[in-house]
Amino acid sequence: MDPITTGLGTNLLAAGLLNQGKKRYQQFQAVCRKADFHAEIDAIETEFHNSLRTAIEECTTAHELDDLADIGDHWETVIERLELSAGADDEADRLVFTSEQEAINRVAQEIGTVCRYDLETNPQLEQALKRAVTEAYKEAVGSFGERLVDAGLDQQFVAEANIEELAAIDALQDRLAEMHDRLSHPRLYELYHGNAAGRRQASQMIDPQALEFVSRPELDDNRDVQRLLVLGPGGSGKSRALAEFVATADQTIEHIIRPKAVLHTVTDLQPLRSESFQGDVLLVWDDIHAISPETGNTVFRKAVFELEEFLSPEHELHVIAAAQSKWVNLLPGNIERADSPLWSGFEIVELGDLTEDSIGTLFDRVVAKEGVVVPERVRTAFVEKAKKTDPSPLYITSVVETVNGMQVTMKDIERLPEDALTIWQEQYEAIKAANDERRFILWAVKLLAEVGHSQLSYHSLLQGIHAHVLDRDELMFESSLEELCRDQWFVPQAETAERTKYTIHDVQIKAIDESVNEHLREYSTFLFETVERFLPDTEGIGHRLHELYVRYLFNRSVIWDPQVLEQHCEWALTLEPECASAHITYANILSETLLSEALDASERAKEHYEEALAINSESSMAHYNYAKLLSEEDSTVEEAKEHYERALAINSESSVVHYNYAKLLEEKLDMPEKAKQHYKQTLALAPEYGVYHCRYGNLLIDELDELEEAKRHYKQALQLFQDESGHRSKLSTLSGLIHVHRVWNNNSMALDYCEHALKVHSANSSDRRWFEGIHALLTETDSRSRYRHGLTAICDDQSDLSRDLFEQVWINRDDHLTGSASTEVVFGAGVMLAALTRMNGDDSQAVEEILSCIEPSVLTPSISILYASLNGESADSVDVSITDEPPADIPALERQVVAHILDHDEH
Repeated sequence: MDPITTGLGTNLLAAGLLNQGKKRYQQFQAVCRKADFHAEIDAIETEFHNSLRTAIEECTTAHELDDLADIGDHWETVIERLELSAGADDEADRLVFTSEQEAINRVAQEIGTVCRYDLETNPQLEQALKRAVTEAYKEAVGSFGERLVDAGLDQQFVAEANIEELAAIDALQDRLAEMHDRLSHPRLYELYHGNAAGRRQASQMIDPQALEFVSRPELDDNRDVQRLLVLGPGGSGKSRALAEFVATADQTIEHIIRPKAVLHTVTDLQPLRSESFQGDVLLVWDDIHAISPETGNTVFRKAVFELEEFLSPEHELHVIAAAQSKWVNLLPGNIERADSPLWSGFEIVELGDLTEDSIGTLFDRVVAKEGVVVPERVRTAFVEKAKKTDPSPLYITSVVETVNGMQVTMKDIERLPEDALTIWQEQYEAIKAANDERRFILWAVKLLAEVGHSQLSYHSLLQGIHAHVLDRDELMFESSLEELCRDQWFVPQAETAERTKYTIHDVQIKAIDESVNEHLREYSTFLFETVERFLPDTEGIGHRLHELYVRYLFNRSVIWDPQVLEQHCEWALTLEPECASAHITYANILSETLLSEALDASERAKEHYEEALAINSESSMAHYNYAKLLSEEDSTVEEAKEHYERALAINSESSVVHYNYAKLLEEKLDMPEKAKQHYKQTLALAPEYGVYHCRYGNLLIDELDELEEAKRHYKQALQLFQDESGHRSKLSTLSGLIHVHRVWNNNSMALDYCEHALKVHSANSSDRRWFEGIHALLTETDSRSRYRHGLTAICDDQSDLSRDLFEQVWINRDDHLTGSASTEVVFGAGVMLAALTRMNGDDSQAVEEILSCIEPSVLTPSISILYASLNGESADSVDVSITDEPPADIPALERQVVAHILDHDEH
């Protein structure tokens, strides 16, 4: 038997079946050289060769690589190179692969070398070759196992090769199938070599305008840090800073990864697991706040953690990321926590204003680049103005790029707006006033930015939206687009020879004052009927457009037709059935929109959550959303608990998961101490949300009797609610404070909070329907019992306030009493207030004044009892049976008052 064939066939098997040292390999090879197994081992080579040829033919068709089409003619050369690369004299040591991954990498590398392809500069081809080799490897291993069984040699081989069982071959096939699936997933990131050329390419891809970089003191001190997060407002130069850091990256870095704009989900990271990194890696990611806020932005965290796991111990992961300061809350975890698993290793820098020297330096560079003449005194005046108004890189470049003419004058400086946003707003208003065709191209960009992502501004996609969504003349598109590029609205960026993408700054998008909502239906039709004609030649766009559109409508509650959303979800999954995030989005739509009213909606939602988890079991958001759905049914709360815990095991820094899990533990599982732990973790991660403090306070009062701690959180919640409009949250918080002070017998403070609560209710009720508030106080269910404490405190020794409250109801009665039920509420409130006034002060005049307004014929039976008692009448005069106990159907507070009245002999 040919020793070369023996080496390749044996080691393809050994790589996957063994995980031991050189001696173990030698024993395995000795078994494979036995005559009993010659035919089967030899067949591995033939099967591998034939399968590889078929897979490569598919690869050549997809990549138009004619040189690979005749790989069969080069196969012996590939084998010889593999043998030589092993560098071994002993036949038994030839072609020793330490794992199936190494076998795939080395075979693909040698094919690329023989066919004269530089795989380092063509990562897409490298991925396709690895996919072909993996497929051939899987087929050959499967064929080998079948041949052993057919020849009756399976038990002998298992025994002599010292492997557990023939199932080990099936397991190897499964692993190879999984690797093939990962390699088949679109590569939604760019991979560059860490040499000078690679760094230059990577830095230019971040921002084509990033060449204009000036020294920033806050960054200079962090040149050598391994992980850096750059924060700053829009236009402050974050992208420029990232470009500079990449261009001057550490010389030890061998690989640079830059995600594409369409990389939004954890599933999109699959191809990373199939890369072979032979040195330090730099991950550079701009605008991480905008990756996928709908899913808690877990993809950035996952990328960091998985790269750490993939890299060999001797290799380091470097990370440079940027985000807008105002969206820090959209980042995964809490960047301020010293013990954060993600951020603890990061240096966090917030960009400040440019210094006067930096303003002048950047201004000079931009002026030189644009060929604009600027006298020295004009330059001085501009630097002074910029320093006072908007000392940011975007302002400086915007001023020069939008200047009319080739010279900047003092009048130009005097007329300058105060900031970069205003500059571009004025530019856009001029386009709009002229009804210029450029307006509609910018409108198309606005729509993509709102409904999807501004980084999806591909030439063909803009052209399609311009013509088919905005209904504009296609012949006007090209010339108008060129004008926008000349006017610096767009910077064209050719990703490949076949497609061009246009970058536009967030500040410029904000300046485009157009409504997206009026074109949502047309955009929906475009996605269904026309978009395929305009999709750029790039991976992951088609299904993502449908998914992002659904998320936009769902997150903004612009759900004009739930069935249309469902159709978009179906379409997205037709285009990409293995997209976990699309399954999650579909499940959310089914469980949280009008579609949830359908009989099978809940079950279908569960199926999609389960499908998402089958695709990606490490999706924290899939576990979390599934847990929320399961927690709605008593029969599945234990399963919900498991999914919450799994979500937190994957991402322990999600405040929303901790919060909802705490609610489940409190409400459904009666585990207050454990709920307390998760509320505390919620507040450690997100202390700025008043509702979290309020909810925690409720637990402390209701279940743990920790009033002092509850009071502290209620007051903190009230402080945080000052700038929010959610008056129900404020009322709940105030009710908690009322209860605390009532327990402490501090009626004065309780009353103060009651009055505060009434003002909140009044200020937030546009129709001033006071009786609704009173009715709520009287008849709230047990689960919201604290509202009743507010009424008690108001009426306790406060007859004047009781009378004033009822008068407010009475004053507004004519405008709002629309039926007998409402009338009962108003008069019922009056009777209750009169009763409580009598109980707490016996102010006969106040009671009489209130009762004089009451029409007894519309009172409910239980209120009629009180009315009769208060008027000194016998209960027999009321056509309601009276027992020693109040009727069971009377709400809790009414029962309390009735019982109190009946206990008084004089009534």
